Amino acid sequence: MALKIMKPVDDFLFAKIEQFKETPWYQTQLEDLSNLEEQQQTLIKTALTIVVFALPLAILLVTFLIHSSLQSSLNTTEELISTGMRIVEKNQTIGTKANSLFGPGIDTRNSMNATLSRAASRSAIDPTKISVQSFNMSEDKGYRVVVADVKFNDLSNKDFFTFLKNLNNQSKLRVDNITITKNAESNFLEGTFTFSHYSKNQVE
Repeated sequence: MALKIMKPVDDFLFAKIEQFKETPWYQTQLEDLSNLEEQQQTLIKTALTIVVFALPLAILLVTFLIHSSLQSSLNTTEELISTGMRIVEKNQTIGTKANSLFGPGIDTRNSMNATLSRAASRSAIDPTKISVQSFNMSEDKGYRVVVADVKFNDLSNKDFFTFLKNLNNQSKLRVDNITITKNAESNFLEGTFTFSHYSKNQVE
């Protein structure tokens, strides 16, 4: 590839050298050279030969260095682009997973009661059988964390687990702890459970 690039340069240089030989100044210098001693003529001819052959080599070396620099720059750019794409893909993956953990915004005890009531209604449960006992909320780095204790009573096994399933699927509530007792007379379940809920802060 380098030889093909340098061929026009060599042709151009040799053409200019031939033109230069035809100039009066060159003819004068040639006559002066012929008047010198043989040893001096040999030294001058050797020096001129070195210059003639060294010039294309110097141009070739400069071209090679420029090509190497451009290739290195291109490789660095491609590596940066590849790294950037991997970071973007990783952030998109993390964002997708994070979105699967975040639920609808819950920021007050009343909104928590409303969330529980909707889940109870979808589970065909009387909402009065479920109530919030404690509610704590904290915010950090763009997201909100709610931890609450909920009391329930008079629920069948089916109703209770359907209720928990709806809370998880619809509102992304994660149950952290459950305390259950079974009423010996009614055979219904009663007790408490603690859950956590994550949501994104609303941008104002």
